[in-house]
Amino acid sequence: MKKMSNSKRGFTLTEILIVTAIVVIVSAAAFTGVAITLSRARETQKNLKENNGDNFENAARSEVDAINKDAADFAEIPSYKPKDSEATEEESSSDENSDESTNGGGDVDPKTTPTPLPTNTPTPKPSETSATTTVHSGGGGIQSGVLASSTSTNQISFNGYKEDVLDFDSSVKNANTVTVTYKFSGADVTDCKNWGHLGSGAPTVTIENNTVTLVFNVGSMEGWQKDNMMKNKPQFHSSGQTQIQIESVST
Repeated sequence: MKKMSNSKRGFTLTEILIVTAIVVIVSAAAFTGVAITLSRARETQKNLKENNGDNFENAARSEVDAINKDAADFAEIPSYKPKDSEATEEESSSDENSDESTNGGGDVDPKTTPTPLPTNTPTPKPSETSATTTVHSGGGGIQSGVLASSTSTNQISFNGYKEDVLDFDSSVKNANTVTVTYKFSGADVTDCKNWGHLGSGAPTVTIENNTVTLVFNVGSMEGWQKDNMMKNKPQFHSSGQTQIQIESVST
C-alpha cells in the first residue's frame, strides 16, 4: 500500500516578515495620528490661554475699566452741552440780538414795527368728574340716594328660590344703619341668605307679616365690610310660588 503524503506545511519566513512589516507600518501610522491629535490639543490649549481663553475675566475687567475711565473723563468736561441745546442757545442769542437791533435806541416807527403774533392759550382740560349714578327718587318708602342704579325695585316672581340684586350707593358708608324692607304675597318667604361676604357685618333678617326686613349695622362695620356691602345678592327662599318687591329703604 502507498503511504499518504502529509500536505500540511507551516508559514515561510518570508510570509512572517511581510505580516510583521504590515503590523509595524499600521502601528506606526496609528501612533503618529495619536501624536498629531495630542499636539493639536496642546496647541489649542496654548492658544486659548494666550488669547484670553482662561483669562477672559481679566480682559473683561480691563474693558470695563477703560469704558469707565472714558466716561469719567467725559463727565469732567464742564463746557460740554448737547448739540440741540447749543443750537437753541445760538437761536435765542440771535433772537435777542435782533430784538435789540430793532428796539434799541430812538423812537420806533409804528409802520415798521412788526405786529405781534397771537398767543395760543391752551384750553384747560375739563375737570374729571365721577360717573353719574342714577339714584331712586324715593317713590313709596325708598329714600333717595341710598340704592344704586343696578338695584331694581320691580316686583319679582319665583317659586322656591330666587337670587336678587341689592346694591347701595357709596354714600351709605357714612350711615349708622340701613334698613331695607320687602313685601311678599303668595307663598311664605322662609329665609334670606348669602351674606358670607360681610362676615360679622351680615344684616339682621326678620320675616313676619308678609315682610322681610334687613337691618345693616353700618356703624359697627369695618372698612372691607362696608366696601363689600355696596354689592349684595340676597337669596330668597319660599315654600312655593310668591311675589316679592322692595317696599322701603332708609338710613
